[in-house]
Amino acid sequence: MSSEDENIPDVETCQKLCEEFARVTNTDTACAQFYLQDRDWNLQQSLNDFFEDRQSRGSVRLLGDGPESEVVVVIDDSPRSLAAAATAVITETITANRDSPQIKTEEVADISTKLKFITWNIDGLSESNLKLRTKAVCKIIKREEADIIFLQEVVPFSCHYIQSHIPEYQCIQGNWNGYFTMTLLKKSMITVEHHNVIEFPNSRMGRNLLKIEAKIKDIPLTLFNAHLESTSEASSERKTQLEMAFTKIVDTPKDRTVIFAGDLNLRDKEVSQLGGHPASVQDLWITCGERKECRYTWDMNRNDNLKWMGASNYKPKCRFDRVFFRQSSLQQVVPKYFGLVGLERLLPHRCFPSDHWGVLCHFDLEG
Repeated sequence: MSSEDENIPDVETCQKLCEEFARVTNTDTACAQFYLQDRDWNLQQSLNDFFEDRQSRGSVRLLGDGPESEVVVVIDDSPRSLAAAATAVITETITANRDSPQIKTEEVADISTKLKFITWNIDGLSESNLKLRTKAVCKIIKREEADIIFLQEVVPFSCHYIQSHIPEYQCIQGNWNGYFTMTLLKKSMITVEHHNVIEFPNSRMGRNLLKIEAKIKDIPLTLFNAHLESTSEASSERKTQLEMAFTKIVDTPKDRTVIFAGDLNLRDKEVSQLGGHPASVQDLWITCGERKECRYTWDMNRNDNLKWMGASNYKPKCRFDRVFFRQSSLQQVVPKYFGLVGLERLLPHRCFPSDHWGVLCHFDLEG
């Protein structure tokens, strides 16, 4: 059996994937099949590409009025055959749903009005297939055209590999020894004003807050990249670190948009025990619709990079990786999308890029 055959699920699963795609995108199964078939039936990648095509890389334009309107699909940098195929599929969608409000006349979006953000624990501590996995991380960063990337569990090898293979990003480390956080900023989009490392004074694992003050399109940003204390036994220290981070966010000048994210190792009960997050702070998974397929970022039911040695009928899954957001007084950065990356297996080893899924967020810039 070829590797392509291995990626094709059975008919029942295909139907369920199409129905889920149609539900999330508010389209239909014809559009779903177009995206899913071209992406080895990877639902999350298909959803990511759909929203990218609608919001930045391309658009659907309806020329004229009434049933004889011409449908034109524009997908930047894609073959004419792909645009033609998409046009045919979406023509069927519009014919079946002519009065549906979700398909609108729109021009190709200006990519400069978007901010694309990724946070990802890339599991540099595991030496298993490290070069292959790091290469995949770089490929995904470039494919998603992310402007800001927070990485955790970076080791010197992966740090040097990333710096040499995606030189279009400025890389700022939270440390140089052992494993550490690293923030990547697209040089063509982000201007760095200042950065510093804020130590967590009682951390036994060398954890800290990597703080960066920057601008995108003259919009001031304050970025906090963190890897909070790990393991259930460190819950008390982790909550102390989270409180410290929340205080830093609240104290940031109101004219600055704040993103605080990373592998925060949080359990929901720990946030509740602190009284929740500050009123001015949003949890973007919740803000963007609490989509169940994006809830768990460390899920041993779906990701087998790590082997579970516990009971065979139970495998843990947690929402360790989170994105907190504080809007500025001018409300210039608006969250629009929360998804996952890194769900594709890497051949020939059939591993994933990390034992964590990466989190992908899209924002509209209104400044």
